[in-house]
Amino acid sequence: HQGELHFFGGGILEEFLKKMTSKDSRIIFHGHYRRISIGKLLNRDTDILILPPKLKTDMHRSGGLSTKLFEYLSLKLPIIAPDMGEINTILKDKHNSLLYNPEDEESVVNTFELLISQPKIRKKIAKKAYCDFVENYTWRARMDSLIQVLSCAQK
Repeated sequence: HQGELHFFGGGILEEFLKKMTSKDSRIIFHGHYRRISIGKLLNRDTDILILPPKLKTDMHRSGGLSTKLFEYLSLKLPIIAPDMGEINTILKDKHNSLLYNPEDEESVVNTFELLISQPKIRKKIAKKAYCDFVENYTWRARMDSLIQVLSCAQK
């Protein structure tokens, strides 16, 4: 059984990827989507979220963190992400994600193969990613943390 690879979203690499993969009908580009509709598009049993590596200019500005990372945490799906920059402060390999070396294509392939062949790891990291999101990165969790810091500063 041959699967499909679906790309949701857009960006500067979209056209490059389309050209690179134009001969493979199993690779499908959907373009930008409304955030509210993404939950209906995903399948918890088969889908994997992959965070692409950032360009060096983006790394300089953000350390590699993006809104997309936090959206992925909230979706309760397994995440594959580049082992780079500030991403490592949020994601931990084989804990709440699988990390790959962005300079090594084989690393990305091996990471996908591990998730596909190990459903227990898939479920474990998806659940932990979601729990980390709820405990640390929701609006309520961030406000609780800020209130705690402010109350300590006033003492």
